[in-house]
Amino acid sequence: MAMNEKNQKIVEAAFGLFAHYGVAKTSMTEIAAASKVSRQTLYKAYESKEDLIFAALLQYAERTKADIESACAIATDLEDRLEILFKFMCAAPFDAMQRFPHLDEIMEIGDNLSPERVKQIRGNYLGAIGVVLAPFEKDLTSAGIKLPLLQNTIKSMFTQIKRDASDVDQLKDLFDPLRAMVVFCVQGKP
Repeated sequence: MAMNEKNQKIVEAAFGLFAHYGVAKTSMTEIAAASKVSRQTLYKAYESKEDLIFAALLQYAERTKADIESACAIATDLEDRLEILFKFMCAAPFDAMQRFPHLDEIMEIGDNLSPERVKQIRGNYLGAIGVVLAPFEKDLTSAGIKLPLLQNTIKSMFTQIKRDASDVDQLKDLFDPLRAMVVFCVQGKP
C-alpha cells in the first residue's frame, strides 16, 4: 500500500515525535505542525494517534519485506538468507528500540491494534520470512516442518528475542540456536 507524499510526511513526523516524546505527550497539533499541514488535513488523513501508529508500523513492515526480498534476490545460501532476515527483522528494530526512548510505548499500542490491523502488519513479516525460506520448502517439508508454521515460529521468536536481549551480542546469541535448528532441518547439519 503506497502512501502519497503528504501522508508519508505526516506519518514520519508523527512517528518521530512519538518515538522521542511518547505517544501520550504528543498532540495532534504538534504532529500537524511538524509535518507542515493543517490540523484539518491531518484529521482527514488520520483520525487518531492509533491510525498514525498503524500507518507507521504497516509502512515499516512493508519496507522491511521489500528490503529482505531485495537482499535475498542475490543470496542463495540458507545461512546468508537467515542472516539477512535477522538483520532486518531483529537487529535493526532492536537498534531502534535502544535509540528511541518511547518505542516500547509505540510497540505496545501496535500489539493492541485491532486483529485486522495486526494481521495486516504481521502478514508482511510472515511474507518476508516466506521469501527467505521458499527455496528450502521441499527440504523443510521432508524434515516434517510445514513452512507456514515455521514462519509463525520464527516471527514469534524474533519478537521475544528483541524483548529479552540486553545488548547486540546477546541478541545474536539468542538468534544462533534458531539459525542452527533451521539449517539442521534443511541440511541435516548445523
